[in-house]
Amino acid sequence: MASDTTKSGRGVSVAACAAALAASVGLGPSPVAAARMIDQVSRYCTTSWRNAGIHPQDWSDCTQEAIARLLERVPQDKLDAALDAGETPEHRELKRAVWRTIQRWRRAPQFAPIDGRQFAESDDAQEQVDLRDTLATAVASLSPRQQRILALWSEGFSVDEIARELGIPAARASDQKYKAIRKLQRLLTDV
Repeated sequence: MASDTTKSGRGVSVAACAAALAASVGLGPSPVAAARMIDQVSRYCTTSWRNAGIHPQDWSDCTQEAIARLLERVPQDKLDAALDAGETPEHRELKRAVWRTIQRWRRAPQFAPIDGRQFAESDDAQEQVDLRDTLATAVASLSPRQQRILALWSEGFSVDEIARELGIPAARASDQKYKAIRKLQRLLTDV
């Protein structure tokens, strides 16, 4: 079952995003119109995610991200045109939002977060504690900025997006990411 939170931590369900979209185009008071808007958004996005090969458990997160991108780029009074089948500028923005979401999903590393669960396979409790401590020590040795850069990168942000998020040049974000990874490699290979 898909979670109701996105990779970036926003805790908004697809239904809530679609309801916000419906409300912003003046469909808030009518439950029938809001339900129709939710259905349209969900069907359009579901088809897009299926065609892109995205795993069904990620569809909810991807839909939320696409809706958020659309809401950032299309004026509220023109959102209803985004779901029209015609080639309106708003519909093109919906397509771009879906495409950007697909590209970001494809770039995102496909691995589980490091939280200690992967160490649960070991029968030796002390070994589990030692591995967690080693990992925590290695991550703590990074600067706060390097930790934030790696966190954003692990969520699928590109270097340019990380740079914009932190308000630094892309070259600096890339350099800090490289240095953080190298430092972790050195610290963790000595274990």
